[in-house]
Amino acid sequence: MNSKGKDNKFIVIQKGSREYYAIPRSLIKTENLSCLITDLWFPYKIPHLNILFIKKFLLRFHPDLKEAKIYSPNVIWHLKNFISNFNSQSSWDNLITTNNNFEDYTFHLIKKISKEINQNTIVFSYSYSAFKAFKKCKEIGARTILGQIDPGPEEEKLVIQEHKNFPYLKSNWEEAPKEYWQKWEKEIELADQVLVNSKWSKDCLTKYGISSNKIVEIPLIFNPPAFFKNKKGSIKFNKKKFNILFLGNICLRKGIARLLIAMSFLKNQDIMLTLVGPTEIDPQAWDSDSNIRWVGPVTASEIPSFFLSSNAFILPTISDGFALTQIESLAYNCPIIVSKNCGNIVENKINGLLLNDLEPRTIANAILEAKDTFHLYKRPLNFKKNSLKKISTELNSIFTSKENLS
Repeated sequence: MNSKGKDNKFIVIQKGSREYYAIPRSLIKTENLSCLITDLWFPYKIPHLNILFIKKFLLRFHPDLKEAKIYSPNVIWHLKNFISNFNSQSSWDNLITTNNNFEDYTFHLIKKISKEINQNTIVFSYSYSAFKAFKKCKEIGARTILGQIDPGPEEEKLVIQEHKNFPYLKSNWEEAPKEYWQKWEKEIELADQVLVNSKWSKDCLTKYGISSNKIVEIPLIFNPPAFFKNKKGSIKFNKKKFNILFLGNICLRKGIARLLIAMSFLKNQDIMLTLVGPTEIDPQAWDSDSNIRWVGPVTASEIPSFFLSSNAFILPTISDGFALTQIESLAYNCPIIVSKNCGNIVENKINGLLLNDLEPRTIANAILEAKDTFHLYKRPLNFKKNSLKKISTELNSIFTSKENLS
């Protein structure tokens, strides 16, 4: 990294533990992290006997950041946030209220540490909770990068159409309120650059009208946390069957409707689909299917066992900003069947299969091909890898050329 890059100091604003804190972890390794502002940080000083409590907060810490300057709200803030959400009428009300509360916290914190912010400061924040911090930081003179976590409004259009295509599937999905997108548009305006994780996301944003010169693509990174690495495939699957895993939110956006139809074509095959995760649609949609089982939500520490016990992972997604589960699956040597509407990870017929389209018959044929060929793939499975050092280098290089400025 050049000396100019070393002068950059990043403030990272992150609600949740997205990417296992890859952005702040990459920056602390190159001495570019000023601080991390997050909604919950749980120091790794928990008694081992308190295992049930540990599971809930396990991912709100990372050892790479134990020496970092971390700001997070106190218990009183969380109590107030809980109370303000108590009468929420929908999940959207809950999300927007929590985002607003977190924004208020970051805004007041930025004001307190404003003397530490100057022209060499770059403020990185994930989308939908960046507006107030960006506005204040821009007034001070800092530069801003918005980490766009999804493909935005264009993705929502696709999801709306998918619900129209399959009206018989009872879904609790709801469109985002107008205020959600209106506030996001203000974040886009305040952002000097927008970071996305895939060409698919970039294409969706440019289709919406955002200049391609303002968008930077940096793929996600996945390294299993140390407390997951030694997990074995303890989940008991029928070894006489070809076991396919669908892991994540079970919803029409992820292509579940098309996958269910595809499985109806495969009822006479020795193939079993296991659905893992919460569902937006009524489970009656697959209750009568003998080749489909639903496990439900599981803890993060249980996820490796499902990958290790499966013959294939499938994601016929309509749209995903990246789909980190692709890398998770390949990291556990589980080949994947995936659509092209997400991060470009699969090398066709080397570590998985790329779906040419999302028609159920195409998906069914891909599953049959996987059954015949996936066991022949060379292990360990190779895939395109990013690194913490590379992420930091790319973040620092965003503003080195005037051509990249919006």
